[in-house]
Order: sequence, then C-alpha cells, then structure tokens
Amino acid sequence: MADYLSNWEQLNPEEYKAKKVEVAQLVFKRLEKIIPGITDCIEYYEVGTAKTIQRYTLNPEGTPYGYAQIPKQSGMGRIPVQSPIKNLYFAGAWTFPGGGFTGTIISGFLCANKVQKSVSKKSRTTLITDDRIIKLISTIGVAKSTIELTFEKPKFFDYVAGQYAVLDIINPKHQEFDIPIRSSSMVSHPDENVLRFAMRLSNSSYKKSVMALKVGDQCRLFGPMGNFSVSTNNKGIVFLISGIGITPVLPLLKELEKAKFSQPVYLFYSNKALETASYHEQLKLISISDYKYIPVFTNS
Repeated sequence: MADYLSNWEQLNPEEYKAKKVEVAQLVFKRLEKIIPGITDCIEYYEVGTAKTIQRYTLNPEGTPYGYAQIPKQSGMGRIPVQSPIKNLYFAGAWTFPGGGFTGTIISGFLCANKVQKSVSKKSRTTLITDDRIIKLISTIGVAKSTIELTFEKPKFFDYVAGQYAVLDIINPKHQEFDIPIRSSSMVSHPDENVLRFAMRLSNSSYKKSVMALKVGDQCRLFGPMGNFSVSTNNKGIVFLISGIGITPVLPLLKELEKAKFSQPVYLFYSNKALETASYHEQLKLISISDYKYIPVFTNS
C-alpha cells in the first residue's frame, strides 16, 4: 500500500500499535475475499510503515525509493554515483539507478567499481579481482516470450542452487530510460560447466538489449548472492511458484534429486497457459522418489 509518515508520526506508542493491528485486519479482510480461510493459516504477521522505513534507514518522510519516481528523476535523471567533488561518491536509493532495494544494491556495485578504479590508480597495492567477464554461448526459447541465456562459467565461480547473480550487459544496444543491469537467478545447477539464466521478454531497454545479444557478446557478472535454498532434513517440501519464478526452483529440484531426497516434494506451478510454462517438460521428468508436479493454468 502507499503510505505516508504523516499517518503515523503523531501517534503515541499505544495508538501506533493499535493502528498497525487495524491495518493488518484490513489486509486480512481483502485477502479473505480472494482466498477464503487464509487468515486461519497465518502464524505470524508484521506491519511495516513509513515510520519503520524512517527508523531503519533515516530516509526523510520514510520513503523507500528516494526521490519521487517521475520521469525526470528516474534512471539517468538520478544523482550519479561519482560526484564533481574529488573522492566523494554516492550509493543508495537516491542515486543512479534509484528505487528500492534492487536499485540500491546496483548503486552499491557501481559505486564500489568507481572507488576501486580510483584506489587502484593511486595505490601501490595490487587489488585482487576475479575474472567476471562472461561470453554468451547460446540463446534458446523455453516458453512463449521467455528465453534462456547460456554463458561461459568463470573459473572458481562457486555457488549453491537457488542463488542469483547480477548481469551487466557490456555495450548494450538499447539504453532508453533504463540501465543494462539486472539481477537474475541461475537456472543452471552448480555442477554444470556453464551458467544459464532465463527471463521473460518485454519492451524494456534491458530486455531489448538481451534480445540483441549475439554469440560471443560479453556481460559482466556480479555474485553469487542470496540464500534461497532447501533443507534435506526429514520434512516434506511444497513449492508454490508462478511464471518466471521457476528459475531458482529447477536447480533446487536437481539438488534434491542429487541428494536422493526421500520426503514428499510438491511443485504447484501456475501460468496463464501451457505455452507460457517454462521448463514444463523438464519439470515432469524430475526423479525424486516422492515428487508430484501440479501445473496450474489460470486461463483454462
């Protein structure tokens, strides 16, 4: 929901707590209209407000996105990470590319790269860097408007199933109101000698640049990141997945398959239609002893 600090800042602690409960109940009522009985399944909930954002980030008015997301203040309109003042750099939601935690993470990457280049020119110490430039090997369609990109795997690039990385397109063909950087889950299993990513296509400059990539074109890789994983203890696992969200799940299933996982595994995979279900045929062939794949097509 949209929220403003003015909704909360004049409340005393008791009033603040009571209003959060009121907001939660409002959300629950809306959920019940769509999924009857869901509130009976909720074990814990938390309400975050603009006051919460202000408390933890010190952002004025508790805004999580920095400057207002209007065209002239978005993307290239944001403050650059390198200032006109020598040795002064910026990173955060207020700077390029701006907006939310993803924009803030990318801003941190870009700022760190700028600082590292500046330090390496002045310092006699050799900075240790990994080779993160990867070349495109192939692209294939895996569903309607969905493609898989296969890249060379850098040496010593170790990751675990379920993690993601940031892909920075070198020499992108399109940059209108966009930046050539996105985070994407590895759809490949760590045992593979290549890195595979899958994404839904759109009219964004980044996706158009992806479509324009040719075999041998290069991207810069940052990562791995994330801790989305599964435990191989004695509990069953249920996946509730929609659309392109299947990308980190495929290597997780391969990991369970490799571990000879014996507990029940249910995968509910929702798409509008069969033609938009990525890796549908592969998901049917997962060889876990007690595995059930339940595709759900909402347009049928």
